Amino acid sequence: MSYVSWLGKPVWPIVSLLLLAVACGGNSASDNGSTQTTGGDAGSAGSAGSAAPGGTSSGGFANSGGSIAGTTSAGGQSTTGGRTGMGGSVVALGGSSSGGAAPSGSTTVTQGGSSQGGSSQGGATDTGGESSSGGTTPSGGTSAFGGDSSLGGAAERGGASNPDEFCQGDESKVSYQGQVISAPATNYESSLVLDCCMAYGVNLHTKPALDFDFAVEIVWFVGSGADPGIYQIGESDCPFYASVRPSTDTSIFGQTTSGTGQLLSAHSFTEPWDFGFCLEVTDESSALLGTRLYVPRITIPEYPPWSRLQFFLLSDPTITPIQASTTPLDSLTLATQPWLDLGSVAYFDQGNHEVGLNPGQKLGQVLVSRVGADTIALPFVVVADGVRIYMGSVGTLLSAAASNQPVGPVIITDDITDDSLTILAPWNGTDSRDDPRILNALEETSRLIP
Repeated sequence: MSYVSWLGKPVWPIVSLLLLAVACGGNSASDNGSTQTTGGDAGSAGSAGSAAPGGTSSGGFANSGGSIAGTTSAGGQSTTGGRTGMGGSVVALGGSSSGGAAPSGSTTVTQGGSSQGGSSQGGATDTGGESSSGGTTPSGGTSAFGGDSSLGGAAERGGASNPDEFCQGDESKVSYQGQVISAPATNYESSLVLDCCMAYGVNLHTKPALDFDFAVEIVWFVGSGADPGIYQIGESDCPFYASVRPSTDTSIFGQTTSGTGQLLSAHSFTEPWDFGFCLEVTDESSALLGTRLYVPRITIPEYPPWSRLQFFLLSDPTITPIQASTTPLDSLTLATQPWLDLGSVAYFDQGNHEVGLNPGQKLGQVLVSRVGADTIALPFVVVADGVRIYMGSVGTLLSAAASNQPVGPVIITDDITDDSLTILAPWNGTDSRDDPRILNALEETSRLIP
């Protein structure tokens, strides 16, 4: 069996990756109309990478994969738009299932009850949960627009929804190996590129308790109903499919889940939209079996929001931070491509100023290579929504020479991991790491952990 490789890592051939296209075929929850794709051109590789030569899959033509180079791409981001390639892998899947069946290893759940007059998909309506506009919602509790969200737990086969305390409340959380852990949820750019679907990443921040986060890939089947409502995730006619993996897992695909998803505002490609879910890992071969994840609401920003926050090195790599500090911030000549942008950020933890990078993509290695593992200090400039906010310094910072000391907030390359970096306070002077313009860009794109 042949493999495609990105950054020296093997990736399964396309024929073994068709399960996501299969998972999302079939009816939408809102119209029960059969929707299936019959193949067609594969999704393109990431904007910073080139598509690898590929043949055809059984369901249609497919690229065998795409790669994102660890160096700056010609089509990357300038100060006015675009972005730079960041490394990690992007897979383009071609074709689709012929019948929209459930993926291998998943279970088709028969919907029980009528959607009108007393029961919603998979179960009865709640008996006392008021929505913000009056009346009852089918989710088992009050609407997330007006109070606590209650997604009601996993649906029984052909029966009623189980009222479930875990799937209620205003805070995101994870149940893992007997622990229930508060887990702030943020959005990140999924590395999945699918011709059948759109993929969105949700990061649940459990790292302080478990030393890793949970990455959730939400895959929306193109052509499915996009109206607000409650959907049973894991059914053969799902408009949504979801998988879960630890953030340290680089295999791209996660473990099969079932549960409930709630589209809180209409799905859109041009405007932010809101989604909530309560999931359980049901893959019996997985070490995550029984893990549950609850997110009452996450805002998915319009695609793509990369330019809302950018970190630029200078165009001249010989300029030291001390030299750069003598020039007005707006007069510094920036590199054409950003060193880091919002498309590679999974979260910003305001408490310790940790920047989480997209889970499993090993982007930290790319950032270090762009600076140079032995570089003492280079100036960088942070830009939020087109406005230069502050200058900082990045490097090993091991020089004793006064001429090469850091200026502004500091990033030490030795401390950059595969999935995160920390912005340290400046040695002296004003600390601009929490500038309101930076926090606003992060909050509006669901990257901020207050």
